[in-house]
Amino acid sequence: MDQGLVEANPCGRVKRLRETAHRNRYLTPEEEGRLMSALTGSLAFLRPIVVLALATGMQRGEIYGLRWEQVDFGRGMVTIPQTKSGRVRVVPRGRRWRPSPTTPGGIVTRLSQGPARASGRAG
Repeated sequence: MDQGLVEANPCGRVKRLRETAHRNRYLTPEEEGRLMSALTGSLAFLRPIVVLALATGMQRGEIYGLRWEQVDFGRGMVTIPQTKSGRVRVVPRGRRWRPSPTTPGGIVTRLSQGPARASGRAG
């Protein structure tokens, strides 16, 4: 271009790759304990959602859109058919799928008891 060899930059039509500007942030055990302690009374219904998020790293929209048929209790996996990136994501079980102070019985046990039990609501 500067020397008159080409009229336009041939790379000008190349689409740039999207950069991911995410960071990994994990709660400390103390922060997790304070969070779980705050989920009582009128906020108790959020407890299974928060436990699942902590256990899997799933995002809010992924959890809200979750269906029972996407949870494989035998293998301890959750399949998310449509992520923000448009890809299928399989969330494997981690250490938090097992019993812990914040998930007595483990998240799989809690979820496998059905929608009413997982939400903490009767009926």
